[in-house]
Amino acid sequence: MFCSSCGYNLEETFNFCPNCGTRTARPSAEGETDSTTVHSEADCEKEAIESYFFAGYEYNTILCFLSKHHGITMSLSTLKRRLKQYELKRKTGDEVSDNELMEIIRKEIDGPIDVFRDIEHYGTLFVLNIEYPGTENVEIATLQCYLRGDGTDDFAGEKAHRYVASTANQRIECWWSSLRRSRTSWWINFFKDLSERGVYISGNIYHNECLWFCFNEILQQDLDFFRVHWNTHYIRQSRHGTIAGKPDELFFLPETFGGEDQMQPVTDAQLEVVASHCEEPIVDNDYQSYFNYVVDLQQLAKPRNWKECLNLFEHLLNYNT
Repeated sequence: MFCSSCGYNLEETFNFCPNCGTRTARPSAEGETDSTTVHSEADCEKEAIESYFFAGYEYNTILCFLSKHHGITMSLSTLKRRLKQYELKRKTGDEVSDNELMEIIRKEIDGPIDVFRDIEHYGTLFVLNIEYPGTENVEIATLQCYLRGDGTDDFAGEKAHRYVASTANQRIECWWSSLRRSRTSWWINFFKDLSERGVYISGNIYHNECLWFCFNEILQQDLDFFRVHWNTHYIRQSRHGTIAGKPDELFFLPETFGGEDQMQPVTDAQLEVVASHCEEPIVDNDYQSYFNYVVDLQQLAKPRNWKECLNLFEHLLNYNT
């Protein structure tokens, strides 16, 4: 199940997305989304608190999120009582059991762990967007300048976007380096090994499509995991004038760090114009349709880790051969 707002991969038990706070659509008994379920105020409050608690936010930050994004105001002592009532407790390193530690190690052994959509969901965008030159950023620059075209401040219109050298954002560069070392290198070496052993033939379109079918969701989960890790990790103060804190807190709660919320509203009419230029053409893929058919026909389970993905890949390659 994925968040309808940010695309984050959700567990079936999640009522709120831990990445953006959006309420999730719960499945009905027939397996379809039930949008008519009525939640009481108490249920909404409980779900929001659980969502931010499991995302790892500090208590004061949870209170700020509840007040700003849910209209729920409570004291710190009330929040602590709610957490006790919901049986939510922070664990220290000393409280991790042997079984939990083994589960963490097992998961690690089993494999390493869009701009318009955000604007559409929140109905706002930045006063000024600063990026380094790149193919994908040209489209973002056009979108930013168009949506800020009617502004009257010093950063309206063409001034709403600015290009800078990539070296001006060392922390993002560090992020890419960390992503390569801790996540993508594992996958690159894994696929190289499949190719060297002849299990996967890179020049074969059938193999390419089958590999994508089997591994794309696991790869996306890995990227989502790392993204959430980045957005919730603490950034230290540096000599370059950066503000210390967690990226999500700095972005969604700037006033708590002495800043101002500079997000600018956009209209539905503007969003419709932008959406017409962001839609990707729907192309039928016979390979993917075929793989889905075989999976449904044989009632194959959805892979949950790289081993199950590999087993499914080999099974589909050998099907009807």
